[in-house]
Amino acid sequence: AASASASASASDAANRVRFRAPQDAPSAANATATAPSTAPSSGTKSSRGNRHVSDVERLRKDAKSRYNIGLIYLKTGDYHKAQENLEHSLYCHIQLAGHETSLYDNQSILRIAAVREKLGDCYYANTAVVDKCLALDHYEEAKRLLKGVHEEDAEEELLEMLERVEDKLGQEGLCRGEELRRLPSVHPLPGSRYDAKG
Repeated sequence: AASASASASASDAANRVRFRAPQDAPSAANATATAPSTAPSSGTKSSRGNRHVSDVERLRKDAKSRYNIGLIYLKTGDYHKAQENLEHSLYCHIQLAGHETSLYDNQSILRIAAVREKLGDCYYANTAVVDKCLALDHYEEAKRLLKGVHEEDAEEELLEMLERVEDKLGQEGLCRGEELRRLPSVHPLPGSRYDAKG
């Protein structure tokens, strides 16, 4: 009888201990399994790095291929398509090198100036474009970039391009700021729909 009462009190104590334990507390094994991982996995970092590398590679390939396609269209006289491809190439180069031209290395300067020069050729040769100021803008920007390279660092290809761009800046038909200021203002004929009323 004594042993039966002892075992009954022991089971009551065990029940009380079980009753006091919170029902929703995970066990130690479950706690480690269900706890969210706060440390970033190395796979995530490497995939981000790979994505960045692939984006840079894609921009480089795009810049080069669009430049070459633009040259083909320029030679065949399809200036609209040449302009589209050359402008896309310029966009890719600026995405790669940034907008701060003072930080460009010589290769970036050479590539961007080459695209600018060909865009100038495109606008100058296109007879549908009467205003040649866009051609002038591209030639002047190419010259500015090329002049930014120190003479001791300038490669032969870069100096040849600078000489070529300076020759193109002397072409007839390129508008200058003072020429634009001398142009007469255009007024609509009286009674036309562009005539101001009231």
